[in-house]
Amino acid sequence: RWMNSEELRALSATTGVDMGAHTLTHPLLATLPTNEQWKEIDGSRDELERLLKARVTLFSYPFGSHDAFDAASTQLVRDSGYALACTGTGGRRCCSPF
Repeated sequence: RWMNSEELRALSATTGVDMGAHTLTHPLLATLPTNEQWKEIDGSRDELERLLKARVTLFSYPFGSHDAFDAASTQLVRDSGYALACTGTGGRRCCSPF
C-alpha cells in the first residue's frame, strides 16, 4: 500500500531522510508535451511541500532511464527550482546538481 499523509510526515521528520518529488501521476515525461511535463514536475513539488510543510528541493525522474525524460524535462526541473535531480541510470550522471 502507499504511505498515508501522516506516515510521510513522520518519515520526513526522521534524521537523515530527505524527501523528494517524483511527479503527480508517474508518467513517461518524454512522451508528454512541455506544458503537461510542467504540471507533473512543478505540481508534484507543490503538493509535497503542502503536505510536509517543508521545502522540497529533490526530484527523481519516473522510470529513471535516459529515454524516460528529455532536454525539456531537465530544463523544466531546473526552472521549477529543484536543487538536484536523479535518474536510475547509475554512474556519475545519476544525480545532477543544478
